[in-house]
Amino acid sequence: MNGEAFRHEEGEHAAPHGRRYRLEPGRWVRLRFENVSYRLHPMHVHGQFFRVLTRNGSAVDEGHWRDTVLLGPRETVDVAMFPQDLGVWMLHCHIQEHAESGMMTLIDVPVGATVPADQGRHAAGTH
Repeated sequence: MNGEAFRHEEGEHAAPHGRRYRLEPGRWVRLRFENVSYRLHPMHVHGQFFRVLTRNGSAVDEGHWRDTVLLGPRETVDVAMFPQDLGVWMLHCHIQEHAESGMMTLIDVPVGATVPADQGRHAAGTH
């Protein structure tokens, strides 16, 4: 992801890995998934939920939250996430062979940070 494969040795999945992306809890973040291949990639995030905003630059009006989005061949998808669940979470392609070959990363929603009480995940359609 972002030109870098997630490195791990055979049987080393539990080994410590550096945190790749830090997301502040209680603050909206826009993530872009860009599929530069002709293969399908169901992108899945653990511990968080998001709303799809656009597909290939065209607005999408979905009324639900998800933790996985399917990227078609040569497709770009923008999502809005409002991180609330603290900890280190994996973001990866849900096709096992793709994840095993490095199509995964870690996101860090720092423990000890506070989530603002006046913001909620139900306002994603306005951001």
